[in-house]
Amino acid sequence: MDFNEKGFLGTAIDEFSKSVQLQYARFFQLSCQINELAHATNFELQVHNRDPQEYLTATLFLRLLNGFEATVILGAKGLLFEAKVVLRSVIETLLILKLLCKEEAFALEYLGSSKVQSLKWMNIAHESQDPNFESVRQYATPKVMEALRKEIEQHGLKKLEVEPIARRADLHYIYNSQYRLLSEQVHCLPISLDPFMVTNQEGELASFDWGPKHEDLDFIIFTNVQMLLIALVSVTKLFSLDKSGELKKIDDVLTALAPLLGKMKPDSKTAGN
Repeated sequence: MDFNEKGFLGTAIDEFSKSVQLQYARFFQLSCQINELAHATNFELQVHNRDPQEYLTATLFLRLLNGFEATVILGAKGLLFEAKVVLRSVIETLLILKLLCKEEAFALEYLGSSKVQSLKWMNIAHESQDPNFESVRQYATPKVMEALRKEIEQHGLKKLEVEPIARRADLHYIYNSQYRLLSEQVHCLPISLDPFMVTNQEGELASFDWGPKHEDLDFIIFTNVQMLLIALVSVTKLFSLDKSGELKKIDDVLTALAPLLGKMKPDSKTAGN
């Protein structure tokens, strides 16, 4: 066993990964199934490179798919904290993608928000003496910054907020549940540290747990598949691809797995470090 010496970069984690994939086989099988459908769909998209709604949707879909796969990989390795962080990013990507598919005009709103962010970074660069901002300071001359300010004011460009996007995309229920729950992991709140600490009967810290974990893995994989499924429904509709049969099969399996959430118990191979 080399886990204490090499951690997740060693080979000892492979045994854990095999056992956890066996225990949660139905969840991982569904992940592979929808992943293959997503890749097949990706190659069928007919994207017009001058249509911002289309090329932004296709690009966001690629980002979401990468995040989906990263979540599966991290989950299989027992890196659940990190899997939750990536999964939250997947959800945020989905919220933007869904609204983009729903409202064509949102494409320009989305692109315009990057100009607001650019001006923010220009201001930060000039306020900071950090050498990493040198190239930004050289580019962001008073003339460039003033032109950008006028453009932002003229077109009413604004920074985008996640919750309003979720509402407009008809996914506020996801923002209020999965997204909020996973935000604790991203922002590293004290409660997010609990899985790394072992307490005694008196509730005092007794030791630390740095090993792989699989508690909540069913929730992570289930939610991950759910997000990709919603994305696929939106993308195939925008690009007029008929994947209704394949999507219904995945939805049926996902529905069948729902009663198992929170009921998966550790076995002898996956329990402990």
